[in-house]
Amino acid sequence: MCLLVSQHNKISVVLLSEQLVTSNAKEINLALKKLIKAGHQKLILDLSILTDIDLRGLSVLVTTHHYLAKVGGKMALLTPTCHVQILIDLTQQQQLFEIYQDKTNAVIRMQEA
Repeated sequence: MCLLVSQHNKISVVLLSEQLVTSNAKEINLALKKLIKAGHQKLILDLSILTDIDLRGLSVLVTTHHYLAKVGGKMALLTPTCHVQILIDLTQQQQLFEIYQDKTNAVIRMQEA
């Protein structure tokens, strides 16, 4: 699995693939931790093409958020698909994540943090 990462000043925007499910969650989790250890302390996870997520996939998002907070970083979600947003809402995780619909606004807000 290769994550697509684009830099916007010191903000890393990570485009997640179409699936974040049990079968690839460990691999994506490790890739995100590798990015963080490489110095990417402010992440925006772009979920715009993520159409399939399960509870294990959601746990990757939660774990990444907590790991970043622990090392002084910050994470936000960008344009979650309807399916992803429903899972976030059903599991009452919406208060954990900053969620943006516009990349420019997300980058600006992350720079202010």
